[in-house]
Amino acid sequence: MKLLLRKLLLLLLPLASGLPAAAQVTVGQALEPTSLRVGEQAVLTVTVTLDADKRANFPNFNNNLIVPGVEVVDEGAVDTTWLNEGKRMKLTRRYLVTSFDQALYTLPPFEVKVGEKVYRSKDALGLKVDTAGIHVDTLHVDKFYGPHGAVEGVFTWNGLYFWLSLLAVACLAAAGVLAARYFNRRPITRRVVVKPAEQPHKWAIREIEKIKGEKTWNAEDAKDYYIRLTDVLRGYIERRFQFNAKEMTTAEILDRLIRAKDETTLRELRQILETADLVKFAKYAATVGENDANLARAVEFINETKSEAELPPEPIVKEIVLKENRQMALRIAMATGAVALTAAGLGLVAYVVTGLYQSFF
Repeated sequence: MKLLLRKLLLLLLPLASGLPAAAQVTVGQALEPTSLRVGEQAVLTVTVTLDADKRANFPNFNNNLIVPGVEVVDEGAVDTTWLNEGKRMKLTRRYLVTSFDQALYTLPPFEVKVGEKVYRSKDALGLKVDTAGIHVDTLHVDKFYGPHGAVEGVFTWNGLYFWLSLLAVACLAAAGVLAARYFNRRPITRRVVVKPAEQPHKWAIREIEKIKGEKTWNAEDAKDYYIRLTDVLRGYIERRFQFNAKEMTTAEILDRLIRAKDETTLRELRQILETADLVKFAKYAATVGENDANLARAVEFINETKSEAELPPEPIVKEIVLKENRQMALRIAMATGAVALTAAGLGLVAYVVTGLYQSFF
């Protein structure tokens, strides 16, 4: 009879235990190791067993802290293990934790939400963190081990900081120059390059070439031609010999020149001027041949009387003091530019220094 009851219990026990198991959710947790030195790491394992059609939400920690003093370094992925031919499953998640303060910590039961219901693990966990075992042997420094290899720093120099540094230096240097000029009370001047006057014979030959190109001496009325030709000759004489030939008569010009030149040279000039006077005042009709000959005589006179020793003059550089209102405007612009460049330079310096500090520290 006892043997029959035992067999009956063995047959009913799986059925009795299997019915509640189908809907049961269990949460487990484990910590390995439970004792750490400051800065070391431990593995916290959280497991959830539930039906295959359920979904579990593992705990999230505010600021990566399980409790004050114990922080989560890394949250591993969730591993799934199928049970009862796929009807149930076991979810496992491993958290890497550490602590930098010496203390004895209590990790509370972990909560896992399945559907709308929250399930907790049964027991709290204890974690001991101390400095025991950390010993520095100052008597045998030869046993200290050096680094295992080069450690790559987090800072990497790039061209941005270099160019920004150069730009900051340039801005501050320019600001210094403007500030120095602003506080220097000397009048502000402007350099002006004055081009020298053209040599007299070059000017005269160029003007005669213009008259020759227009061919006005071929016209029946040559008055305009002789007016222009004598104006060029008088202008040349005035520039070359430094007297007011434009306001003199022909006789006065010849009398003034006879002291410096021979009679042969002046004879050609006399003929040109006297013919011009006849055409302009006596309505003399000069022939085309006379007009052509007088043009040639003018060129010959210029070539014979030009100064061979005369060198092309050099340009003259003059400094002109600016007007008071113009100087005031420039000083305001200098002050504004100095302030703006200083602000830009200091801003760039602050940006570069901040970037370097964050990279190193």
